Amino acid sequence: MELKPVRDELAVIRESMNFINSQYETIVKRLDDLEKNMKSSINTKSELGSIKDHIDSAEVDNDKREPWVRRSNVEIFGIPERKGENLMQILRDVASKAEFSLDLSQDIDFVTRVVPKNNACIYDQEIFDSRYTVYRCDRDYETRGVHLGGGVLIALRRELQVYSFSTVLMPGAAAEAIKLCVNLKSSNKSERLNIFCGHFPHCPRHFDSLLHFFESVSDVIVNNPDDGYFILGDFNISSAQWTSTDHAPYMTNSTINGDHLVQALQGFISFTDLRQYNHIFNTKNRILDLVFSKRECLVAHCKEPLIDEDPHHPALDVILKSSSPQVLHSARRVVRLFHNANYDAINNDIASVEWQILLQGKDVDAAVATFYDLINNIISKHVPIKIFRHDTRYPSWFSRSLVKIIKEKLKYHKKWKIYGRRCDYDTFSLLRDLQKRVMRECYDKFIIDAEKRIKINSKYFWTFIKSKKYSSDLPETMFFDDETSGEGNNICSLFNSYFHSVFEPPVWQSFIPDYSCKWYKYHWQNSFQD
Repeated sequence: MELKPVRDELAVIRESMNFINSQYETIVKRLDDLEKNMKSSINTKSELGSIKDHIDSAEVDNDKREPWVRRSNVEIFGIPERKGENLMQILRDVASKAEFSLDLSQDIDFVTRVVPKNNACIYDQEIFDSRYTVYRCDRDYETRGVHLGGGVLIALRRELQVYSFSTVLMPGAAAEAIKLCVNLKSSNKSERLNIFCGHFPHCPRHFDSLLHFFESVSDVIVNNPDDGYFILGDFNISSAQWTSTDHAPYMTNSTINGDHLVQALQGFISFTDLRQYNHIFNTKNRILDLVFSKRECLVAHCKEPLIDEDPHHPALDVILKSSSPQVLHSARRVVRLFHNANYDAINNDIASVEWQILLQGKDVDAAVATFYDLINNIISKHVPIKIFRHDTRYPSWFSRSLVKIIKEKLKYHKKWKIYGRRCDYDTFSLLRDLQKRVMRECYDKFIIDAEKRIKINSKYFWTFIKSKKYSSDLPETMFFDDETSGEGNNICSLFNSYFHSVFEPPVWQSFIPDYSCKWYKYHWQNSFQD
């Protein structure tokens, strides 16, 4: 009786094991089926890749053969597209410029525009020559669902050093904007200038694009407060009202209770402390193209635009003033070369002067003035002069031969950049090596001479040390009170006026001797006896 429960439990366990075995066999069968399907999928994928390659190749071949299917088909690139254009008239003008005889009624069946897939068909060289490097952001036609307009472009001279270039990604590709960081070098320092260029068309996401752009620029300014910033583009904020106050070179947003676009713009200007310098209104008395900078800009209406001008967007000429102040150049120093003077002629001129007749009836001051005038005239007549110009472009230890080598090197480097000739580059390379060798020789010679002269003339050494620590450049223009001058003599007069205004002349007190004083009598007697 006690074994019956055990038998029942074993029977249950046997049934469970049988179920597990059946399920395991089912899983193994499914895994085998999956492996077969995976192998089949891999083979199918490879076959699809091969088919896709064949289709791409067929499309390329079809594109190549398509022009031959059409009768006398001609495709012309690089002609700007405008609203309401007359393609027949454009073709007539092209044939006329090319001096090609064309009868539109007989030679041409029809003229149509081919919608490009993207702007890759417009090459940089079609717009600018080899002196410029082009940075651009084309409109995403597929995302926007359009096939015309849009995009921004900056053409930069190749001589300028670019730190970075990036595209400001906009939500929904509703606008285009790019950023360039350029190194600007002046005579005594270098500065990084961040250039932003954007195009914000009217669309449902206009506000989102502007807000994203303003936030991106603000982040860059906060992270790099010492850099320069130059922001320009078509912002299309038609509700903003711009006015100029107190003859300031920049414009002020005077909109009262503006819409959300104007509020975002005003918040951006207030946060970044930028100023808007475009004052050219369009035909509807609005300013849609804005120019922002912390540095003063000069904006004028461009008289010779690169393309036909849009009445809503006047072409602009913008000059960004340099942050480095112009320095006052030292006046030329005139030196008399007395060692080359004609002393025989000087002696003859002096000997021929009738002094009694020349100085007769003149007091001492007039006689001295006459004497100096005569001597100065003789010196000017017979003593040659040499003009020394103060040139701070090169260190004091540069020799004349080294300066000449540097100028020749720069000349051939410029030729190589313009014409791209190998011979110019080879000459430039040789002059560069020669400059390095001569520069080392000049510097070593200067160090040796400074060490030898330091006991005799220490000024030779310390002048070089001070030139490395300090800059003696003076501003080109100076002012005192209401007077402003940019000439050396007038600036000296301004300094004279300032020092005279702060100078207090000494008060002279008269001294009356007291003859009754015993000390005075004693001192007088001793002095008389001596």
